[in-house]
Amino acid sequence: KIYYNRGLSLLEQDQFQRAFDLLQLGYRLDPQDQIAWRNILACINNWALSECDAGRFQHAAELLLRGLEMAPDYRPFLDNELHVHHRWVSRLCIEGRFKQALDILESGHRRRPDAPLFDDGRLAVYDVWKNTLRASGKTDQAAEIRPRPADR
Repeated sequence: KIYYNRGLSLLEQDQFQRAFDLLQLGYRLDPQDQIAWRNILACINNWALSECDAGRFQHAAELLLRGLEMAPDYRPFLDNELHVHHRWVSRLCIEGRFKQALDILESGHRRRPDAPLFDDGRLAVYDVWKNTLRASGKTDQAAEIRPRPADR
């Protein structure tokens, strides 16, 4: 319980890595402690959201994937994976990095083909890309933008 309690204290201070390490250690010493297990999951989730808020989208997505490997049906991980990817792709589109946005959505679609963000989101990125080109007078380039076969 000492490791667990210290981990919770660090979690309250947003010291996620150290909190995670201590929570995990406490859980390994008492694998029957379901409260400790839920706090490990909450630590990962809160850490990922903090990284997302700081604009560190890749790390946030990696944390959530790690969490999903540990608890594939944990609803906050499933929901926040979509939240992080939506914010990440939106940022990339604002920055004009449409190909990277499409690659990220394609990767998500391979993992979760049922998620509308990863499915319909790819076509939305193509529309934003074309509209951005048109708005800047690059109508010829806009006409050349076509969804990849996997994105249709």
